[in-house]
Amino acid sequence: MRGTQKAERPRGDLGSDAEGYTPKPPSWLNRRAKALFKEKVAMYQERGQRVQGFESALAHYCAHEAAIIEDHRKDVRVTASAMAQLQRYQTMFYDSPAAQVDGGSEPKPGNPFDGIGQ
Repeated sequence: MRGTQKAERPRGDLGSDAEGYTPKPPSWLNRRAKALFKEKVAMYQERGQRVQGFESALAHYCAHEAAIIEDHRKDVRVTASAMAQLQRYQTMFYDSPAAQVDGGSEPKPGNPFDGIGQ
């Protein structure tokens, strides 16, 4: 939607990780989740996205995604709530098409709804 980028919902640059910083996956992650963690860290660092300070959330994201992959491989039905949670994690880390926001556009002059709710 146009003009939905409000000041109270900034999506500014959080900066990038400290020079040479590469987070290590937590020991409690299983093998598949650790591989996902390393893959995602490399992808985020390549695109200049900060990981430092978000390692715990990333670990939970990777554990959740690994569990879904495991269930799918075992032909276990993946629940809608599990998929919804995965989508929330993807959005948190800008991994979904919906999270790729360009900053919105300027409202057009003469918009009859301009000023409502302000």
